[in-house]
Amino acid sequence: MKKANYIFLAFLLSLCSLNKVQAAGLDEIYRDLVRSDNRGYLPLFVKNREAPKIFSDENFAKEVTRPEMIDEQAVRGLEDINLENDRQRRSAEIEAAQLRWEQVLKNVQNGYVSSFELDELVKHEQQDDPKAVEVLAWIYSRGIGVKTDLLKAFSYYKKAVALNIPNAKENAIKVYHAMSPDERAQLLE
Repeated sequence: MKKANYIFLAFLLSLCSLNKVQAAGLDEIYRDLVRSDNRGYLPLFVKNREAPKIFSDENFAKEVTRPEMIDEQAVRGLEDINLENDRQRRSAEIEAAQLRWEQVLKNVQNGYVSSFELDELVKHEQQDDPKAVEVLAWIYSRGIGVKTDLLKAFSYYKKAVALNIPNAKENAIKVYHAMSPDERAQLLE
């Protein structure tokens, strides 16, 4: 009878253990996974744990160290790329251009206009820099560093009027009145 009681008790315990809810929380799920790994069972998402043979350390080391695999030109091209130095170089170029422009304006103000100053003024005028347009009109109307050319001065003052530079219209009128009749006729052509 004792044996039958033990079997009946074992049967009841097994029924109770079947009704027990397993893995109610994340911690219990993790523990169940660890337990199943320790028993040799792998869940479906971990079935392929080994890396393919092509990625083994031996094969990878051989592939990387082969000299024909390394493109020397590409490596040399990568050495030339230094974003920080490129940024610094570009900001230095901008600062140098600004200093050069300020020096050109000082030289023109002091009455010194060489071909360098004239080239810088024309370059800035082509970019519609109002200061350059006004200065070019002024030096051509006064003949400072260049031969006086009232036609060029008038055209620069017209551009200055279009760029809304103060007093440009009055200066254009003054240049127009200073022109000879032949120069005024050339304007109409």
